[in-house]
Amino acid sequence: MRDCERPARCAATIRWRTIPPPLAVSRLLPSENATMPMPRCLLCAALFLLMISSSDDPRGSTALACFAVIAGRDATEDGSVLVGHNEQDRGVRILNFGRVPRQRFASGAAVSLIRGGTVPQASETAAYLWSQCPAEEFSDSYLNEHGVCVVSNRCPTREDDHDALAARGEIRDGGIGLWLRRLVAQRARTAREGVELAGRLVERFGYVDTGRTYTIADPNEAWLFSTVRGRRWAAQRVPDDAVVILPNVHIIGQMDLKDARNFLGSPDLVDYAIARGWYDPAAGRPFDFGLAYREPPEDEPDPRRWTAFCLLTGAPVAWPAGRPVPFAVRPREKLSVAALAAVLRAREGPGPRPISSDTTLEASIFQLRREPPREIGCVWWRVSCEPSRGVMIPWYLGVDDVPAAYRRPQNLAEWQSVDAQLHPVQETFEPDGSLAWWRFRRVVDWVHADYAGRIGAVRSVWAALEDRALSGQREFEAEVAQLFRTDPAAARRRLTQYGAAWAEEAGRAADRLVPP
Repeated sequence: MRDCERPARCAATIRWRTIPPPLAVSRLLPSENATMPMPRCLLCAALFLLMISSSDDPRGSTALACFAVIAGRDATEDGSVLVGHNEQDRGVRILNFGRVPRQRFASGAAVSLIRGGTVPQASETAAYLWSQCPAEEFSDSYLNEHGVCVVSNRCPTREDDHDALAARGEIRDGGIGLWLRRLVAQRARTAREGVELAGRLVERFGYVDTGRTYTIADPNEAWLFSTVRGRRWAAQRVPDDAVVILPNVHIIGQMDLKDARNFLGSPDLVDYAIARGWYDPAAGRPFDFGLAYREPPEDEPDPRRWTAFCLLTGAPVAWPAGRPVPFAVRPREKLSVAALAAVLRAREGPGPRPISSDTTLEASIFQLRREPPREIGCVWWRVSCEPSRGVMIPWYLGVDDVPAAYRRPQNLAEWQSVDAQLHPVQETFEPDGSLAWWRFRRVVDWVHADYAGRIGAVRSVWAALEDRALSGQREFEAEVAQLFRTDPAAARRRLTQYGAAWAEEAGRAADRLVPP
């Protein structure tokens, strides 16, 4: 995500351009290059989003603030690793969602990175579910067939800009950005494998954006993988009996790199910080990754992190924060999918910023359980658009496909094309009632016009659907597990039909909620 991008002008007809690499990511912004009429119903929202995009300070607006809550398996009701994540981005957006099957490649094939580098291609890549944000390089989410999920939060750092690092050889062969998470999704069989692969890629090419923390999790454990622009990275394991609250700030602190079970990092992580004057061993303090690398002010409390801390632990609700939030905390009670959903939906709290805002594009809760078969044990509970006004739909890892209404284009090769993702055709962002995104977006916009007067009725409808899905989960899974023992193909078809049925029921409910 580029640090500073301003709209040239605002009008009823929005002109779009894309910013090419190597400055991180192509993004839709007004320009004089091409015209696209903006529907009247979206004009007010678009003007608002374009206004908030003018802030140079990434902390100055909640609009750019992704958020994650990660619970270890001993901190949850069902023994699952739970990963909750809100994706937020400025501008007029749409998210595609679908499944990419396993793919085979010839010996000697290579992955071409965006800016010139190459990586040897695997002989076969894993199948995965994929939530894609067109025109963005750093906003996609994945869940692969091994139960490894990948999401991210932008975390600014004090490292030099792209050109300075490239001149010093810290960014090589153009660096790596978009492909970091996709290669993890395609190749990692465990979360730890994903962390180690990401580390090798960052060390080899250098990371192109200011900084980011990736959450990489599987049914056994979750890790935070934090990278800065260039070739330094740090990773910390989420304790099994605790929950980690991740805003847009590097939260990995003191690291014992001799404890390889819980900490990993680039070989020169500490030495580089010393050389740059960011850490002084003579001061008598242990090395702290966040204090050394993140963007000053280093100790500024994050209000959304404090809000979630209060919700999860029962701490007194007050602001400013009474004390720092540690890397991991013990929740007041064991957590469930519904509990994480309540946190991701929070629009009020003790701090000045809500956890979910009008620019939240998606909420995801990955329920990752060890019980075989994995096709049933791993579920992606996904909300299209802002979660307080949307509904969670369960997508089991074992689905063969996702309904066609969840993505455009339909052609698999075109959908996977990096060029198509970063430079989408203008029609990508035009409202289309045949796509699920716009059916749910219509509800979000309708509630926005009178939030206090309409949110109650909408939440009542969505809560009833979610309660049925959650309360019926165990019975449904027992049925499909029995089928898996005798006919795995039929079981996968049943999972596919189940997800499609919930999606269609939710879509019809969305249509009924908004008056004609």
